[in-house]
Amino acid sequence: MLISCNLISETERRIKIFDYMWEKSLDKNPKITKSDIMRHLKDSRPMTTHKLTIDLIKEGKIKMVKPKDKPYSQIDYLIINQNNEFNKIYNSFLEIEKMLEIISDAGLKTVPEDLRVVLLNAYISSTTTLVDFLLVMIDTKIRSEKDALILYKKAINLMGKIHTNQYLLLDWTSEINNRISGVEISRSWLKEEFEEVPPYVNKWFDDIIDLSKLVKKRFLSETEQRTTEPHEKSG
Repeated sequence: MLISCNLISETERRIKIFDYMWEKSLDKNPKITKSDIMRHLKDSRPMTTHKLTIDLIKEGKIKMVKPKDKPYSQIDYLIINQNNEFNKIYNSFLEIEKMLEIISDAGLKTVPEDLRVVLLNAYISSTTTLVDFLLVMIDTKIRSEKDALILYKKAINLMGKIHTNQYLLLDWTSEINNRISGVEISRSWLKEEFEEVPPYVNKWFDDIIDLSKLVKKRFLSETEQRTTEPHEKSG
């Protein structure tokens, strides 16, 4: 699917608006106006930013509200519509991202090594599962191509942060080998469960294993691939 440069430019502006409003929404009483957004997007033309802000209001992503103490004021404050499907997904990504910042905190170095390993494993498995779930939500809930582009980009960036953080680096050879080992164990269980397994079922298992090995060979160096294969490990 080809995406025009204009769409990418608009996508970046939308992301800046969403991030700005989400950060401001952490305040107890945010008072965001259209002028605030235009000042924040100083690298964009004011009229362009104004039109985009109006579009977001029409799309239901942003709501206009009157000051609580001045219901008849001509000033309108802007707030995030928490019930909008796009916002629910996008805000979830930002909350995961903020939680991951804890891992980069220097205080983590003071945690005992054993506890640190347990904590990091919990963060990896939990955040990866949440991102996977949100990807399904994008696929099933989001119909706008522009909205999907923003959310998929956020998901990709977030997965990059999860797996390239200095505290969260994975040994991908071991990870793939563990998956291969898991497939082989599943196949052995299947043989124990049934006296005869149809040949095509065995081929399905072989296909998964072969594909895993192919990807490992395609992306990992020869040195990295010298890690002992699961079925070669000694007891």
